[in-house]
Amino acid sequence: MTDWSCSFCSKIFVRKGDLNRHELLHTGIKPHVCGTCGKGFAQSCALKTHLNTHTGNKPYRCNAPGCKAAFGDPSSRTRHRKERHGKAQSHQCPVPGCNSSIKRTSTFKAHLRTHGLDPNTVLDPKKFPSTKRVPVMSPRPRKTSPELVQIPTLMPSNDSSISKSTLSPTNTPCTSPRPRLY
Repeated sequence: MTDWSCSFCSKIFVRKGDLNRHELLHTGIKPHVCGTCGKGFAQSCALKTHLNTHTGNKPYRCNAPGCKAAFGDPSSRTRHRKERHGKAQSHQCPVPGCNSSIKRTSTFKAHLRTHGLDPNTVLDPKKFPSTKRVPVMSPRPRKTSPELVQIPTLMPSNDSSISKSTLSPTNTPCTSPRPRLY
């Protein structure tokens, strides 16, 4: 059996076709182009899903009992299930007097900005343990600014027992096979 290695990141694939599809992610080549708007995609299944935005087709249905929601892409269905039917907790706004409770992280971040707050600071459990839900985020460099606004009534905590909720990965029908790593 021959294994195929990515020339960019050294991931190993069993099938040459899987390697070819993977390497498109590194090269930026997008051979599958939408005939309506010209947007390009590395994978044909991504183009097929994109076409739903033009046709209005919504083949991804919620399977929760009694729910008739349908979506044009699988990630929207996954987000819907998590927010409407899942056990995802809401983000509670830490500003005194503001009783907002928001489930979607991106909406919560936008809400925090209306108070003049930096979402990356407020979502840090070490600085603001009173926020009920802390999404697991991939580590990336944060911009530091001397003008960050902090809420004076909330005290930083050194409590290391703060729990974090884990966001489940989205299940899409066009995921590539996982590479075999040796």
